[in-house]
Amino acid sequence: MKCKICKKENTKLIFDFGKIPAVNNFIFKNEVTNEKIYNLKLYICQNCWLLQLSDVPKPEILFEHYHHISGASKGNVNHLNEVSLFLKKNFSKKKKVLEVGCNDGTLLTFLVKLGFECSGVDPAKNIYQDSSIKIYKDFYNLKFIKKFILNKEFFDLIIGLNVFAHNDAFMEMFEASSRILSEDGIFITEVAYLPSTIGSGNFDTIYHEHVCNYSLLSIENSLKLVGLYIYHAELINTQGGSIRLVASKNFRKKKTISYLDIKNSEIKLGLHKIEYYFSIQYKIQKKINDLNYFFDCLIKKDQKLLLIGAPARGVVTMNVCKTNNLKKCSIIVDDTIEKQGKLMPGVHIPIVSWEECNFNNYDICLILSWNYVDYLKERLINTQFDGLIFTPFPSLKNLSNE
Repeated sequence: MKCKICKKENTKLIFDFGKIPAVNNFIFKNEVTNEKIYNLKLYICQNCWLLQLSDVPKPEILFEHYHHISGASKGNVNHLNEVSLFLKKNFSKKKKVLEVGCNDGTLLTFLVKLGFECSGVDPAKNIYQDSSIKIYKDFYNLKFIKKFILNKEFFDLIIGLNVFAHNDAFMEMFEASSRILSEDGIFITEVAYLPSTIGSGNFDTIYHEHVCNYSLLSIENSLKLVGLYIYHAELINTQGGSIRLVASKNFRKKKTISYLDIKNSEIKLGLHKIEYYFSIQYKIQKKINDLNYFFDCLIKKDQKLLLIGAPARGVVTMNVCKTNNLKKCSIIVDDTIEKQGKLMPGVHIPIVSWEECNFNNYDICLILSWNYVDYLKERLINTQFDGLIFTPFPSLKNLSNE
């Protein structure tokens, strides 16, 4: 396959996960027969070192009717509030803001209260209904920004949180950002960080909406091509391990110590060598084997499984592992109203609210939203559930005695 950055055919297959459905395409029971599945293959480019998928469904399939709601998770809301305070502290004079992939407008609402002039763009037509903030229901690309360029309208801050890895046309999205960013403007993005996630074998971040799995090295190679230069990077705890990047059009801007530390760390890890990526194969397969053994034991003991959370990462976990025989003895609890009453893609396990679940009917709990494990474990303890509690990642672990 051709690399999505450099267009060279210097790529190597790292892992073939088989076929799975779109991870946010939650369906009703009568829609099961029409469900589509897609190849999930992971490649590395040996020129620009971008870890990327080969097959990506059309963006209309993935995003026009979306089930991930930013405001549905307390942990995510807290993070978005922290982002707003970070922007206020460091860029209070950059008033005009565009958020790419703004979802339900949670971050923009925080920023408006802090005095920023905000707009957002998101292709999901089913999420944001409020009219107090200008939200464009559209895909973010060169066609979309034409009206801004014609009106000579530019933004001081362009923000995209966990969005620039989600589209096959991410290079066009980067270029669009560069074109409508003011000359002294700032571009900020957060993405799942490769060494912390897939680099550790945590394969649950690999799905069709994550076209790319970025390191500082690979995303820097991407942004340079559109005239954006990263000068600050910092590691953050969201999404199982992410990196926050700050860039501008000024390639002479002094790099921060945090940026330099991460850069040096990636060199030591060998992210510019193919051996690093081949080592990921073993780590992924080991974690899949561990989870398959866990599920096999449940089935042999005829135990009922309670799943907490139906995030995209959870859909990957349940589809990549051998879970087909769990359908009749499992249920998923999730706060997202859009998911309740539907089935998890691929495995077709029903999803209910916390209020609907009879917790004492289940023997074992697996927290699929493991990046919020402390909060969810505390909630679970306050129910009638008295079985064992596990988390699948960073490694399969029994939390019951902690």
